[in-house]
Amino acid sequence: MTLLMSGHPVETIASTGQWVTLVSHTGAHKPHSAVSTDPDLDPYINIPLRLSDLVSLFLGKVPERPFDRAWILPEKRDTVFASQSFSSEIQEWLTDESGITTRYRLLDKKMNVIFGIWYSQFFKSDNFILPGVITIKDGNQRAVEISLKNFMPNIPIKESVFRLTGS
Repeated sequence: MTLLMSGHPVETIASTGQWVTLVSHTGAHKPHSAVSTDPDLDPYINIPLRLSDLVSLFLGKVPERPFDRAWILPEKRDTVFASQSFSSEIQEWLTDESGITTRYRLLDKKMNVIFGIWYSQFFKSDNFILPGVITIKDGNQRAVEISLKNFMPNIPIKESVFRLTGS
């Protein structure tokens, strides 16, 4: 997966299912490979998410954590809260009138934001409704905005266009 900014490659993430390699096209970090099926991306691209969370975002899904209880407060009927037993994290989903998630936040016990994701400018692609803009903020208000203009899963790429080599 290659992340682009204004059409230029910024970061490439390649995975074999056991190894993950991150390559910066801007010089932000040296190429890094690790034995991991789901690495934390924060040290590399300043997004406080794991690789599986990023893939979920690009598929129009909310990168939720496991939970065993969920609740709605009477004064916040458009917001769902959830948590897992013995976890200090609380998840919060805000939905619009049609039930589409427009915000997802991960909170600590004191309701401080660990990170939040805002979805807007939805568009339809095949049978999916996808967010055109995804904004991710961490607890320190560092933010990254991802714009999806088009969605093309499994596009064919010629080997001459892009090649990752092992180190």
